Amino acid sequence: SELKALDSQHVFDSTKVRATVKCISCGARRAIYSKYQQGKQGGPTEDDLEKLQRSLENDAYTCGSKIKGRGKFFYSRRELKCVARLLRPVITTKAPGRRVV
Repeated sequence: SELKALDSQHVFDSTKVRATVKCISCGARRAIYSKYQQGKQGGPTEDDLEKLQRSLENDAYTCGSKIKGRGKFFYSRRELKCVARLLRPVITTKAPGRRVV
């Protein structure tokens, strides 16, 4: 798909997360990434991060949306949609005499 192709151009690693945003449709928290480090040559400045925060607060975000206004530095996973909920680890304990399903 087109969105998958767009995503293949970026690195989605936890070390690249610069902010998070909550989807107004499903409530899932989504990561905002940048391949640049703040304060490094060619990277976002403190002002760029503040503008990103204001943009995220003022513009409604839904899963898969393009990050508005700060595209040079910041991106999100475009392929993720509201139905692609984040997986949460399930921890179960087996009590004596009980069967865990």
